[in-house]
Amino acid sequence: TETGRAYVTLPDTSVISIEPFTEIQVTFSPTKTTIAQMAGNTYHRVRALTAGDSYEVVTPTNVASVRGTKFAVSYSTTTKMTKVAVTEHRVAVYKPEEQTEEPKYVEEGQVLRSEQSPNSEPGTQKDATTMMKIEDDPDMDWVRTNMTLDPVFDSSKDRSDKEASIIEHIEKVQDPSESTINKDSGIKQEASPSEDKKSPEQVTREKKD
Repeated sequence: TETGRAYVTLPDTSVISIEPFTEIQVTFSPTKTTIAQMAGNTYHRVRALTAGDSYEVVTPTNVASVRGTKFAVSYSTTTKMTKVAVTEHRVAVYKPEEQTEEPKYVEEGQVLRSEQSPNSEPGTQKDATTMMKIEDDPDMDWVRTNMTLDPVFDSSKDRSDKEASIIEHIEKVQDPSESTINKDSGIKQEASPSEDKKSPEQVTREKKD
């Protein structure tokens, strides 16, 4: 997405909220869902998985793996920082090259911040990882906004109900004519409250130019 927010409903009824200036690629199968997140912020409402199923969000520096929960992931291409915030249950987080090692567990209400140190490469053990409460992170307002929508999606049982809830939400916050709704793809998009707002990466690039 660029200036608009989008919502993706997966065939298993999991829902992904995509914030402005976010780039992801979704690979779905009945037993495995992988979201490659190259930039931006996403919020995930994952249905309870059965044994053998997996749901992972992969950034350039970290992998967040869940069994069924609600959580958020952000990745900044400027700072090379990945954040994983958990709003329900817990999430296992590890480095892509460390899948055989014990992951770090992020509990409900916590944020894991994984920042790649300057002049280091992923996997060099120079990444700085810290844990804090969601309420203590000033950049988590977008997560709290998504949390207010959780009861709406929790009350929707199947995929069509969830899509109807998304459409109803979009109609409440803006003129329906401004939204993009593609029923075939399961993607719903709403315009950003501020179309002129630029991402930190865009501002940085413009200053350099």
